[in-house]
Amino acid sequence: MSRKTYALISILLITAVLASLFFFTDARSFLSSIMSDRFDRELNENPYVFYRHYFNELNENEKLAYINIYNKIGNFPERIEIPQLSEAELDRVFKAIRYDNPDLIYIGNTCQMLAVSGRYYFIPLYSMGKDEAKAKLQELKAKIESVVSSMPEGLDEYSKELYLHDYLVANCTYVDKEGADTAYSALIKGEAICSGYANAMQLLLSKAGIKSTIITGVATDDQGYPQSHMWNIVYIDGRPYHLDATWNDPVPDTKGNVRHMYFNVNDSYIAVSHSDFNISIPCNDIADNYYKRQGQSFDRYDDGTRARITLKLKENIEQGKMQTELRFENEKAFSAAVSSLLNKGEIYDILRSVNTEHGINISTNAIKYSLNERLMIMVIIAEDKAS
Repeated sequence: MSRKTYALISILLITAVLASLFFFTDARSFLSSIMSDRFDRELNENPYVFYRHYFNELNENEKLAYINIYNKIGNFPERIEIPQLSEAELDRVFKAIRYDNPDLIYIGNTCQMLAVSGRYYFIPLYSMGKDEAKAKLQELKAKIESVVSSMPEGLDEYSKELYLHDYLVANCTYVDKEGADTAYSALIKGEAICSGYANAMQLLLSKAGIKSTIITGVATDDQGYPQSHMWNIVYIDGRPYHLDATWNDPVPDTKGNVRHMYFNVNDSYIAVSHSDFNISIPCNDIADNYYKRQGQSFDRYDDGTRARITLKLKENIEQGKMQTELRFENEKAFSAAVSSLLNKGEIYDILRSVNTEHGINISTNAIKYSLNERLMIMVIIAEDKAS
Protein backbone atom coordinates (compact mmCIF):
# COMPACT_ATOMS: atom_id res chain seq x y z
CA MET A 1 0.00 0.00 0.00
CA SER A 2 1.40 3.38 -0.96
CA ARG A 3 2.25 6.17 1.42
CA LYS A 4 -0.54 8.29 -0.11
CA THR A 5 -3.07 5.57 0.67
CA TYR A 6 -1.85 5.35 4.33
CA ALA A 7 -2.07 9.11 4.62
CA LEU A 8 -5.59 9.17 3.21
CA ILE A 9 -6.77 6.41 5.57
CA SER A 10 -5.22 8.23 8.53
CA ILE A 11 -6.96 11.46 7.61
CA LEU A 12 -10.29 9.64 7.24
CA LEU A 13 -9.89 7.94 10.65
CA ILE A 14 -8.99 11.20 12.38
CA THR A 15 -11.95 12.92 10.71
CA ALA A 16 -14.26 10.10 11.80
CA VAL A 17 -13.04 10.29 15.41
CA LEU A 18 -13.43 14.07 15.56
CA ALA A 19 -16.88 13.86 13.97
CA SER A 20 -18.00 11.22 16.46
CA LEU A 21 -16.66 13.24 19.38
CA PHE A 22 -18.52 16.30 18.13
CA PHE A 23 -21.69 14.30 17.54
CA PHE A 24 -21.76 12.64 20.96
CA THR A 25 -20.75 15.80 22.81
CA ASP A 26 -23.42 17.75 21.01
CA ALA A 27 -25.89 14.93 21.63
CA ARG A 28 -25.15 15.00 25.34
CA SER A 29 -25.69 18.76 25.36
CA PHE A 30 -28.93 18.28 23.49
CA LEU A 31 -30.14 15.63 25.91
CA SER A 32 -29.07 17.78 28.83
CA SER A 33 -31.06 20.70 27.47
CA ILE A 34 -34.13 18.46 27.16
CA MET A 35 -33.70 17.39 30.80
CA SER A 36 -33.28 21.00 31.91
CA ASP A 37 -36.44 22.10 30.14
CA ARG A 38 -38.46 19.85 32.44
CA PHE A 39 -37.52 21.99 35.43
CA ASP A 40 -38.28 25.59 36.41
CA ARG A 41 -35.20 27.73 36.95
CA GLU A 42 -36.70 30.74 38.76
CA LEU A 43 -38.74 30.97 41.95
CA ASN A 44 -42.24 32.38 41.65
CA GLU A 45 -42.58 35.76 43.36
CA ASN A 46 -44.22 35.97 46.77
CA PRO A 47 -45.07 39.36 48.35
CA TYR A 48 -44.98 37.76 51.80
CA VAL A 49 -41.50 36.24 51.53
CA PHE A 50 -38.54 38.22 50.19
CA TYR A 51 -35.56 36.61 51.93
CA ARG A 52 -34.75 32.90 51.91
CA HIS A 53 -31.73 32.03 54.03
CA TYR A 54 -32.03 28.27 53.61
CA PHE A 55 -32.42 28.38 49.82
CA ASN A 56 -29.18 30.35 49.58
CA GLU A 57 -27.36 27.60 51.49
CA LEU A 58 -28.31 24.79 49.08
CA ASN A 59 -26.16 23.37 46.28
CA GLU A 60 -27.28 23.85 42.66
CA ASN A 61 -29.08 20.52 42.38
CA GLU A 62 -30.89 21.09 45.67
CA LYS A 63 -31.88 24.60 44.56
CA LEU A 64 -33.39 23.18 41.37
CA ALA A 65 -35.47 20.74 43.42
CA TYR A 66 -36.52 23.52 45.83
CA ILE A 67 -37.64 25.78 42.95
CA ASN A 68 -39.76 23.11 41.31
CA ILE A 69 -41.40 21.97 44.54
CA TYR A 70 -42.13 25.53 45.63
CA ASN A 71 -43.50 26.68 42.28
CA LYS A 72 -45.85 23.72 41.88
CA ILE A 73 -46.96 22.67 45.35
CA GLY A 74 -49.65 25.35 45.59
CA ASN A 75 -51.68 23.42 43.01
CA PHE A 76 -51.70 20.36 45.29
CA PRO A 77 -50.21 17.86 42.79
CA GLU A 78 -49.77 14.22 43.77
CA ARG A 79 -46.10 14.35 42.77
CA ILE A 80 -43.54 16.88 41.53
CA GLU A 81 -40.60 15.92 39.34
CA ILE A 82 -37.21 16.91 40.74
CA PRO A 83 -33.57 16.05 40.03
CA GLN A 84 -32.14 12.96 41.71
CA LEU A 85 -31.29 13.67 45.36
CA SER A 86 -29.74 11.67 48.15
CA GLU A 87 -31.75 11.19 51.34
CA ALA A 88 -29.69 13.90 53.08
CA GLU A 89 -30.19 16.31 50.17
CA LEU A 90 -33.94 15.72 50.15
CA ASP A 91 -34.06 16.44 53.88
CA ARG A 92 -32.16 19.71 53.39
CA VAL A 93 -34.48 20.78 50.57
CA PHE A 94 -37.63 19.94 52.51
CA LYS A 95 -36.50 21.80 55.63
CA ALA A 96 -35.39 24.76 53.53
CA ILE A 97 -38.83 25.03 51.91
CA ARG A 98 -40.64 24.82 55.25
CA TYR A 99 -38.34 27.25 57.10
CA ASP A 100 -38.14 29.82 54.29
CA ASN A 101 -41.87 29.88 53.51
CA PRO A 102 -44.06 29.99 56.64
CA ASP A 103 -47.11 30.74 54.50
CA LEU A 104 -47.12 27.14 53.20
CA ILE A 105 -49.38 26.16 56.08
CA TYR A 106 -50.75 23.10 54.26
CA ILE A 107 -47.49 21.13 53.99
CA GLY A 108 -47.15 18.13 56.31
CA ASN A 109 -44.15 17.46 58.52
CA THR A 110 -42.69 14.65 56.41
CA CYS A 111 -42.02 13.95 52.72
CA GLN A 112 -41.07 11.14 50.35
CA MET A 113 -39.19 10.70 47.06
CA LEU A 114 -40.17 8.20 44.38
CA ALA A 115 -38.07 6.90 41.46
CA VAL A 116 -39.91 5.84 38.27
CA SER A 117 -38.13 4.83 35.04
CA GLY A 118 -35.08 6.94 35.74
CA ARG A 119 -37.06 10.00 36.86
CA TYR A 120 -37.43 11.24 40.44
CA TYR A 121 -40.47 12.70 42.11
CA PHE A 122 -41.18 14.56 45.34
CA ILE A 123 -44.34 13.16 46.96
CA PRO A 124 -46.03 15.89 49.04
CA LEU A 125 -48.03 15.13 52.16
CA TYR A 126 -50.72 17.73 52.83
CA SER A 127 -52.18 18.63 56.22
CA MET A 128 -55.44 19.91 54.68
CA GLY A 129 -57.36 19.99 51.41
CA LYS A 130 -56.88 22.55 48.65
CA ASP A 131 -60.12 24.49 49.31
CA GLU A 132 -59.45 24.69 53.05
CA ALA A 133 -55.87 25.81 52.42
CA LYS A 134 -56.99 28.53 50.00
CA ALA A 135 -59.52 29.92 52.48
CA LYS A 136 -57.06 29.87 55.39
CA LEU A 137 -54.30 31.50 53.33
CA GLN A 138 -56.63 34.35 52.35
CA GLU A 139 -57.53 34.82 56.01
CA LEU A 140 -53.89 34.72 57.10
CA LYS A 141 -52.71 37.19 54.45
CA ALA A 142 -55.55 39.59 55.28
CA LYS A 143 -54.48 39.50 58.95
CA ILE A 144 -50.83 40.15 58.06
CA GLU A 145 -51.85 43.10 55.87
CA SER A 146 -54.02 44.48 58.67
CA VAL A 147 -51.34 44.23 61.38
CA VAL A 148 -48.54 45.67 59.25
CA SER A 149 -50.67 48.51 57.90
CA SER A 150 -51.68 49.47 61.46
CA MET A 151 -48.10 50.47 62.32
CA PRO A 152 -47.51 54.21 62.79
CA GLU A 153 -45.76 55.85 59.86
CA GLY A 154 -42.10 56.80 59.94
CA LEU A 155 -40.87 53.98 62.19
CA ASP A 156 -37.29 52.74 61.83
CA GLU A 157 -36.58 49.00 61.52
CA TYR A 158 -36.15 48.50 65.27
CA SER A 159 -39.46 50.22 66.05
CA LYS A 160 -41.29 48.23 63.36
CA GLU A 161 -39.90 45.01 64.80
CA LEU A 162 -40.90 46.04 68.33
CA TYR A 163 -44.43 46.90 67.22
CA LEU A 164 -44.93 43.58 65.41
CA HIS A 165 -43.36 41.55 68.21
CA ASP A 166 -45.50 43.20 70.88
CA TYR A 167 -48.66 42.67 68.80
CA LEU A 168 -47.93 38.95 68.37
CA VAL A 169 -47.00 38.31 72.01
CA ALA A 170 -49.98 40.31 73.33
CA ASN A 171 -52.44 38.49 71.08
CA CYS A 172 -51.15 34.92 71.19
CA THR A 173 -51.11 32.35 73.98
CA TYR A 174 -48.64 29.48 74.24
CA VAL A 175 -50.47 26.14 73.98
CA ASP A 176 -48.93 22.73 73.46
CA LYS A 177 -51.38 20.98 71.17
CA GLU A 178 -51.61 19.54 67.67
CA GLY A 179 -52.05 22.03 64.85
CA ALA A 180 -50.63 24.98 66.79
CA ASP A 181 -47.37 25.04 64.84
CA THR A 182 -48.34 27.43 62.03
CA ALA A 183 -48.53 31.17 61.52
CA TYR A 184 -52.26 30.71 60.93
CA SER A 185 -52.74 29.28 64.40
CA ALA A 186 -50.71 32.10 65.99
CA LEU A 187 -52.30 35.02 64.13
CA ILE A 188 -55.85 33.80 63.52
CA LYS A 189 -56.56 31.45 66.41
CA GLY A 190 -54.31 33.31 68.86
CA GLU A 191 -52.57 30.18 70.12
CA ALA A 192 -49.31 28.53 69.15
CA ILE A 193 -46.25 26.53 70.08
CA CYS A 194 -42.78 27.92 69.40
CA SER A 195 -42.86 27.18 65.65
CA GLY A 196 -46.18 29.03 65.35
CA TYR A 197 -44.69 32.12 67.01
CA ALA A 198 -41.52 31.96 64.87
CA ASN A 199 -43.43 31.43 61.61
CA ALA A 200 -45.83 34.29 62.35
CA MET A 201 -42.97 36.58 63.35
CA GLN A 202 -41.12 35.86 60.12
CA LEU A 203 -44.16 36.60 57.94
CA LEU A 204 -44.93 39.86 59.77
CA LEU A 205 -41.32 41.02 59.53
CA SER A 206 -41.06 40.05 55.86
CA LYS A 207 -44.21 42.00 54.97
CA ALA A 208 -42.73 45.00 56.81
CA GLY A 209 -39.54 44.70 54.72
CA ILE A 210 -37.34 43.36 57.51
CA LYS A 211 -34.99 40.47 56.78
CA SER A 212 -35.28 37.48 59.11
CA THR A 213 -35.05 33.70 59.20
CA ILE A 214 -35.99 30.71 61.33
CA ILE A 215 -33.41 29.09 63.63
CA THR A 216 -33.85 25.87 65.60
CA GLY A 217 -32.02 24.45 68.59
CA VAL A 218 -32.49 23.36 72.17
CA ALA A 219 -33.87 25.62 74.91
CA THR A 220 -33.37 24.79 78.60
CA ASP A 221 -35.81 26.29 81.10
CA ASP A 222 -35.11 27.50 84.65
CA GLN A 223 -35.68 23.98 86.00
CA GLY A 224 -33.01 22.58 83.68
CA TYR A 225 -35.46 20.86 81.33
CA PRO A 226 -34.25 20.91 77.67
CA GLN A 227 -36.57 20.72 74.67
CA SER A 228 -36.45 21.33 70.92
CA HIS A 229 -37.17 24.96 70.14
CA MET A 230 -37.60 27.42 67.27
CA TRP A 231 -37.10 31.19 67.17
CA ASN A 232 -35.90 33.87 64.72
CA ILE A 233 -32.77 35.69 63.68
CA VAL A 234 -33.65 39.25 62.66
CA TYR A 235 -31.50 41.75 60.75
CA ILE A 236 -31.86 45.32 62.02
CA ASP A 237 -29.84 47.89 60.07
CA GLY A 238 -27.90 44.97 58.63
CA ARG A 239 -26.95 43.45 61.99
CA PRO A 240 -28.29 40.00 63.03
CA TYR A 241 -29.91 39.39 66.43
CA HIS A 242 -31.74 36.54 68.13
CA LEU A 243 -35.46 37.18 68.70
CA ASP A 244 -37.48 34.65 70.69
CA ALA A 245 -41.12 35.75 70.77
CA THR A 246 -42.21 32.51 72.47
CA TRP A 247 -39.99 33.03 75.49
CA ASN A 248 -41.09 36.67 75.66
CA ASP A 249 -44.66 35.52 76.29
CA PRO A 250 -45.02 34.68 80.01
CA VAL A 251 -46.64 31.41 81.05
CA PRO A 252 -49.27 31.34 82.45
CA ASP A 253 -50.52 33.95 79.99
CA THR A 254 -51.90 37.27 81.17
CA LYS A 255 -53.71 39.34 78.54
CA GLY A 256 -51.42 42.04 77.14
CA ASN A 257 -48.42 40.90 79.20
CA VAL A 258 -45.35 41.27 76.98
CA ARG A 259 -41.72 40.75 77.99
CA HIS A 260 -38.54 41.52 76.06
CA MET A 261 -35.93 39.29 77.69
CA TYR A 262 -35.06 37.76 74.32
CA PHE A 263 -35.53 40.78 72.06
CA ASN A 264 -32.47 41.35 69.85
CA VAL A 265 -29.90 39.54 71.93
CA ASN A 266 -26.46 38.27 70.96
CA ASP A 267 -24.99 34.76 70.97
CA SER A 268 -23.41 34.97 74.43
CA TYR A 269 -26.64 36.23 76.00
CA ILE A 270 -28.93 33.61 74.48
CA ALA A 271 -26.39 30.84 75.17
CA VAL A 272 -27.48 31.01 78.83
CA SER A 273 -30.59 29.04 77.84
CA HIS A 274 -30.39 28.20 74.09
CA SER A 275 -27.93 25.82 72.42
CA ASP A 276 -27.31 23.46 69.47
CA PHE A 277 -28.17 25.98 66.75
CA ASN A 278 -28.94 24.38 63.38
CA ILE A 279 -27.34 27.30 61.48
CA SER A 280 -24.37 29.53 62.15
CA ILE A 281 -25.13 33.23 61.83
CA PRO A 282 -22.86 35.06 64.29
CA CYS A 283 -24.90 37.52 66.37
CA ASN A 284 -22.38 39.69 68.21
CA ASP A 285 -24.01 43.12 68.39
CA ILE A 286 -26.14 44.64 71.17
CA ALA A 287 -26.84 48.08 69.65
CA ASP A 288 -30.51 47.24 69.03
CA ASN A 289 -31.09 45.15 72.14
CA TYR A 290 -34.40 46.13 73.76
CA TYR A 291 -32.92 47.18 77.09
CA LYS A 292 -30.16 49.20 75.43
CA ARG A 293 -32.52 51.02 73.09
CA GLN A 294 -35.11 51.69 75.79
CA GLY A 295 -32.55 52.97 78.31
CA GLN A 296 -33.40 50.15 80.73
CA SER A 297 -29.97 48.51 80.99
CA PHE A 298 -27.68 49.33 83.94
CA ASP A 299 -24.07 48.47 84.73
CA ARG A 300 -24.29 49.69 88.35
CA TYR A 301 -26.82 50.52 91.03
CA ASP A 302 -26.43 54.02 92.51
CA ASP A 303 -28.24 57.35 92.79
CA GLY A 304 -28.01 57.86 89.04
CA THR A 305 -29.58 54.45 88.43
CA ARG A 306 -32.44 55.24 90.80
CA ALA A 307 -33.08 58.53 88.97
CA ARG A 308 -33.19 56.74 85.61
CA ILE A 309 -35.52 54.05 86.96
CA THR A 310 -37.85 56.78 88.28
CA LEU A 311 -38.00 58.41 84.84
CA LYS A 312 -38.58 55.08 83.07
CA LEU A 313 -41.44 54.21 85.41
CA LYS A 314 -43.00 57.63 84.74
CA GLU A 315 -42.59 57.33 80.97
CA ASN A 316 -44.01 53.84 80.81
CA ILE A 317 -46.99 54.57 83.07
CA GLU A 318 -47.83 57.69 81.05
CA GLN A 319 -47.94 55.42 77.99
CA GLY A 320 -50.29 53.04 79.77
CA LYS A 321 -47.57 50.49 80.55
CA MET A 322 -47.70 49.51 84.21
CA GLN A 323 -44.82 47.07 83.68
CA THR A 324 -41.16 48.16 83.52
CA GLU A 325 -38.34 45.72 82.75
CA LEU A 326 -34.86 46.46 84.12
CA ARG A 327 -31.72 44.58 83.11
CA PHE A 328 -28.45 44.69 85.03
CA GLU A 329 -25.26 43.91 83.15
CA ASN A 330 -23.37 42.22 85.97
CA GLU A 331 -24.05 40.23 89.12
CA LYS A 332 -22.87 43.01 91.45
CA ALA A 333 -25.31 45.57 90.03
CA PHE A 334 -28.18 43.06 90.00
CA SER A 335 -27.62 41.97 93.61
CA ALA A 336 -27.39 45.59 94.78
CA ALA A 337 -30.62 46.47 92.98
CA VAL A 338 -32.52 43.51 94.44
CA SER A 339 -31.23 44.30 97.93
CA SER A 340 -31.99 48.02 97.79
CA LEU A 341 -35.17 48.14 95.73
CA LEU A 342 -36.95 45.06 97.02
CA ASN A 343 -35.44 43.96 100.32
CA LYS A 344 -34.97 47.46 101.72
CA GLY A 345 -38.07 48.89 100.04
CA GLU A 346 -36.46 51.67 97.98
CA ILE A 347 -38.92 50.92 95.18
CA TYR A 348 -41.66 52.55 97.28
CA ASP A 349 -39.60 55.73 97.58
CA ILE A 350 -39.31 55.70 93.78
CA LEU A 351 -43.08 55.23 93.42
CA ARG A 352 -43.76 58.15 95.76
CA SER A 353 -41.33 60.25 93.74
CA VAL A 354 -43.14 59.30 90.52
CA ASN A 355 -46.43 60.39 92.07
CA THR A 356 -45.36 63.66 93.71
CA GLU A 357 -42.82 64.93 91.19
CA HIS A 358 -44.51 63.81 88.01
CA GLY A 359 -48.21 63.82 88.87
CA ILE A 360 -48.75 60.08 88.38
CA ASN A 361 -51.52 58.36 90.35
CA ILE A 362 -50.20 54.91 91.27
CA SER A 363 -50.12 52.93 94.50
CA THR A 364 -47.08 53.69 96.66
CA ASN A 365 -47.41 50.75 99.02
CA ALA A 366 -48.05 47.79 96.72
CA ILE A 367 -46.22 46.40 93.68
CA LYS A 368 -45.75 43.12 91.91
CA TYR A 369 -42.37 42.03 90.66
CA SER A 370 -40.54 39.09 89.13
CA LEU A 371 -36.86 38.23 88.90
CA ASN A 372 -34.88 36.28 86.33
CA GLU A 373 -31.58 35.56 88.04
CA ARG A 374 -30.02 33.83 85.03
CA LEU A 375 -30.46 36.93 82.86
CA MET A 376 -30.27 39.46 85.75
CA ILE A 377 -33.62 41.00 84.88
CA MET A 378 -36.11 42.60 87.26
CA VAL A 379 -39.69 43.32 86.22
CA ILE A 380 -41.58 45.93 88.25
CA ILE A 381 -45.38 46.00 87.86
CA ALA A 382 -46.96 49.11 89.34
CA GLU A 383 -50.58 49.11 90.47
CA ASP A 384 -53.18 51.79 89.94
CA LYS A 385 -54.11 53.64 93.14
CA ALA A 386 -57.77 52.85 92.61
CA SER A 387 -57.07 49.10 92.75
